[in-house]
Amino acid sequence: MPVSACFGSITAIRASVGAPDRPAVLWATTQSAVKVAADYTARDTGKLIVGGRSMGGRYMSMVAAGDEEHAPTPVAGLLLAGYPLYPPGKPDNVRDAHFAAITCPTLFIQGTRDPMGSVDALTAAATGISGTVAWCWLPDADHGFKPRKSSGRSQSDCFVMAGDAAATWVQSQPR
Repeated sequence: MPVSACFGSITAIRASVGAPDRPAVLWATTQSAVKVAADYTARDTGKLIVGGRSMGGRYMSMVAAGDEEHAPTPVAGLLLAGYPLYPPGKPDNVRDAHFAAITCPTLFIQGTRDPMGSVDALTAAATGISGTVAWCWLPDADHGFKPRKSSGRSQSDCFVMAGDAAATWVQSQPR
């Protein structure tokens, strides 16, 4: 049976810029998105590769890991783009406690200049994941995958690199 993929941020789209929803709402929304993807594809969640960008990816990884109030949601893999390991300017406030409960293959797609997760910090944090971990480092890109002009790359180039890496990784996963 083929592996299905559910990409994109899971949080609700807003008409205006504002603070994110409360954690309980984000958790419930993310968990519902996985269930909708499973229902839509007529597959168990354990056959899905799920993911998100930034906070959507963080919550997707948390739902897959579970916590003291929620059982883990089994998934076939996690695709985490622009993972916000820590708030900007606060590298000591690492948000990786749930990584130890992640047992599925995981792909991180991250800019090498991301102020929310440096190469060294994210690589070190990911050693806590017991599933296989793969990387797509976007050279000179920031959290929005935008490189500096001096790099000779555009944000579109980085999007193509990220898409190619995601497609290759998804296709390489057991079916």
